[in-house]
Amino acid sequence: MDDTTLIVLFLAFTSVTVVTNSLLIWFAYRGFASVTLKITETVREIETAGPTREWLSALATASEQAVDITETTKQKMVDQDPVLQVRYQFLLAKMDTKVERLSNAVSDNALRFRDAVEKPAMKIEAVAGSIQNTLGFLVPTADDD
Repeated sequence: MDDTTLIVLFLAFTSVTVVTNSLLIWFAYRGFASVTLKITETVREIETAGPTREWLSALATASEQAVDITETTKQKMVDQDPVLQVRYQFLLAKMDTKVERLSNAVSDNALRFRDAVEKPAMKIEAVAGSIQNTLGFLVPTADDD
C-alpha cells in the first residue's frame, strides 16, 4: 500500500471514531437531560402535592396529641390512688409502646423518602461532576491559562 492509501484509511477510521464518540456523548446528554427532567418534576410534585403535605401535617398533629394525652394521663395516674395506678400501668405502657411504634414508623418512612430522593440526586451530581471534569480537561477555560 502506498502512503496516500494509508493516510486515507487513517483519516477514515479517525472520522468514524470521532463521529461515534460524538454520537455517544450526544445520547448520554439526552439520557441525562431526560432523567434530570423527570427527577425535577417528581421533586416539584412531591413538594407541592397537597395530599402529601396534609398527610404529613395530620401525622405530626396526631403524634403531638398522642404525646400530650399520654403525659397528661400519666400525671393524673400519679396523682390518683396507687391501686388505680397499678391497675392501669400496663394499659398506659401498652399505649406508650403503640405511640412509640407509630412515631418510629413515621420517622422511618420520612428517612426512606429522603433517601429515595437524595440517592438519585447524589448520583446525578457525581456523574455531572465527572462529565464537567472530563470536559474541563478537553476544553480548558480562559482562567486556566
